[in-house]
Amino acid sequence: PFQFDSAKGISADGSTIIGNAFGSSGFEAFRWTAAGGMVGLGDLSGGAFSSFANGGVSADGSVIVGGGSTTSGSEAFIWDEGNGMRNLQVVLEELGLNLTGWQLSEAQGLSDDGTVITGFGINPSGFREAWVAQIPEPATLMFLALGGVAVLRKRA
Repeated sequence: PFQFDSAKGISADGSTIIGNAFGSSGFEAFRWTAAGGMVGLGDLSGGAFSSFANGGVSADGSVIVGGGSTTSGSEAFIWDEGNGMRNLQVVLEELGLNLTGWQLSEAQGLSDDGTVITGFGINPSGFREAWVAQIPEPATLMFLALGGVAVLRKRA
């Protein structure tokens, strides 16, 4: 059973609430639906058991983003029912994006259709920087810094 901590977001259709709670394993992101109740989303592998969802949920509640603890520190996650919790940086790299030197620390926002993700991380220069990931189609992936100037690589 969970000890309730806080609700952080709700899907546009009202079917899903996300947030964070203390469970038997530790601090954990959760998803609540009328059909399934409150269910922990798990944690990324490595590091202390800790995950959090701070508002990033698709319109139908099928995709959730947040952050989790790994041996590298805090890293962004993406969750869906079919795949569970996955390291967002690994997912993006598997789609062909070169993120050398970046550490995506947390995903904080998600578009209604689940194709645009926002968050912050550590850039190749070692500074905290906001990012936006746009996944328009499975074969195409663009990752833009909020300023729209760089594609998640060291600026010239």
